[in-house]
Amino acid sequence: EKLEDQLSEMIQSVGGKAFVKLSTRSPKDVKRANLDVTNGMDALDLLCRSQRIFNDLGLIEQYGGDLSLVVREYDSSINPQLEFRCVVQKGKLRCMSQYNCYEAFDVLQDTAFVESIAQAIVKLHSELAPKLAPIYEDYVIDFAAI
Repeated sequence: EKLEDQLSEMIQSVGGKAFVKLSTRSPKDVKRANLDVTNGMDALDLLCRSQRIFNDLGLIEQYGGDLSLVVREYDSSINPQLEFRCVVQKGKLRCMSQYNCYEAFDVLQDTAFVESIAQAIVKLHSELAPKLAPIYEDYVIDFAAI
């Protein structure tokens, strides 16, 4: 069975509209209105247009390692301007920043709003940390404010 067909089946299994990525990174650098895909050809086209995906595949080819293709249900309520990346070291949340570090978003200029998001992320992480602790001590985790 072709990869395109396998992807189409996986996309249908999550409701017919999906977000695809590698286990390392997503193709968020591709300039499109949305990153949702509805079939295998669309998914492959999106992945092939991404410099981030290309770079990750090259690193895996050069140095080895594990890599997975991830297909999850597309969530249109996720606003890319409200995505955050956090660094956890020895189980403690050490750093938080906006995911897209190349742009300043107007919505993130409101200090009180940003503080409320930060507090929500800290709270959610404190709930997730005990579940992650047996597996990971140091990790990077992403959150989206919805």
